[in-house]
Amino acid sequence: MMERAAKRAATLEAKRKRAEELKEEGDEHYKAQRHGKAAKSYKEAILTYGPRLVYVNHLAAAYLKLKRYRDAALCAEDVLERDPKQLKARFRRAMARKGQGDRDGAIADLVVLLRHDPACTEAKQELDVLRDTSDDEDDDDLDETYASLRHLAAPLPDDAPPDGAYDTPWLSESSDFEHRGNGTPCRYYNHGGCTNGSACPYKHAPDSRSVRDTSGRNVCLAHLLGLCTRDRCHYAHDGARLPRGPWDAPGWRTRWRDALPRAGAHPDARALAQFAPMIKATVPTARAELLPAGRYRRLERVGAAWAAAAQEQEQGAGDDGAEGEGAEQGGGAAENAGRGDSDEGSADGTEEEDAAEGDRHVDLASQLPPSEHRA
Repeated sequence: MMERAAKRAATLEAKRKRAEELKEEGDEHYKAQRHGKAAKSYKEAILTYGPRLVYVNHLAAAYLKLKRYRDAALCAEDVLERDPKQLKARFRRAMARKGQGDRDGAIADLVVLLRHDPACTEAKQELDVLRDTSDDEDDDDLDETYASLRHLAAPLPDDAPPDGAYDTPWLSESSDFEHRGNGTPCRYYNHGGCTNGSACPYKHAPDSRSVRDTSGRNVCLAHLLGLCTRDRCHYAHDGARLPRGPWDAPGWRTRWRDALPRAGAHPDARALAQFAPMIKATVPTARAELLPAGRYRRLERVGAAWAAAAQEQEQGAGDDGAEGEGAEQGGGAAENAGRGDSDEGSADGTEEEDAAEGDRHVDLASQLPPSEHRA
C-alpha cells in the first residue's frame, strides 16, 4: 500500500505540472482572443488533473466569450458550489444567466456580488442594464426580486473550498481509472491491491456502486449507507480514506435511505446504481464527468428518472388496492429511465454535445430530497 501511495503521489505531481502548462497555454490563447483554443486547453487541464477551481473558472470565462451560455453557467456554478467566495465566478454566472434570458437569476448573482464587493464597477453597470431593459410592467417584479435577496447579505463561509476533494480519487497512477475488464469489480484490487495490473480480467475502475477513495480503492456505497449485507463484498468497507464529499454531511445516510423508497426504488444495489449520481453528486464515475457539463448531463438524466419514478409511485399509492402494483411500476420506471447511465459512462462525452442541445435548463434542486437543496 505504501509503494502504491508513493507511485500515485509521483504521478499526480507530473499531472499537476502538465495541467499547469495547459492552463498557461489556455491563458495565452484567451489573451489573443482565441477563445475556442483557450477552452480546449482548460478542458485538457481539467481532464489531466481534475476540476480545479481555477481551471473550471477560466473555462467559464472562455465559454462566455464563445456565447456558450449554458456551459459557462454550469462551469461557474460548479465553482460556486465549492467556493461561494469566488466573485469572478459569480459575475460569470450572472452573465451566462443573462445570455440565457434568466434575468432574475442574473440579478440575484449581481446583488450578491455587490454586497460583498460594492466597488465592482462591472457588476453595477450590468445591474443598471438589467434595470433599464425592463419595461414598466416588470418594475414591481424587479423590486420583489431585490427584496427576496436580503437574506443573501449573510457573510460567505470561511471554510476552505473543497478543491482538494478532487486530488486523488480518480487520477490513477496507472490505467486503473479506465480499466473496466469484464464488468465485475476486482475484490483483490479493492482489498489490498491486485498484482495482475492491466492484465486483470476484472474491473478496477470506479462505478456507480462505489466511491473512489484517495488510495485508489473503490469503497462500497451500500456499506456507506448501511445497506450492504455481503460477507465478501467486492468493494472495500473502509471509509477512512474517502475524500470530502456529501457523505460528510450530518444525516446523509438516513436521508437517502428514506428517500429511495419514496421514489419507488427499493434501497438495493440496483437502485443505488441508478441514482448514484444524485446520492454522491460530487464524485464522477467516468473521466468525461470531470467536466461540469458531462456531470450535469448525467444528473439531468438521473433526476428525470427520479421524478418519473416518484410520480408513478405516488399515482400507484393513490389507487385503491393497487399500492403494490404502483410501487412495482415506480421501480420499473426508475430502472428503465436509468438504463442510459451504464457504469461504463461515455469516455468521449464532450461539451460540444451539450452545445448542440441548446441552452436548456433543468432545475436539479427540485428533484433532490428537500435537505439536499442548495440556496
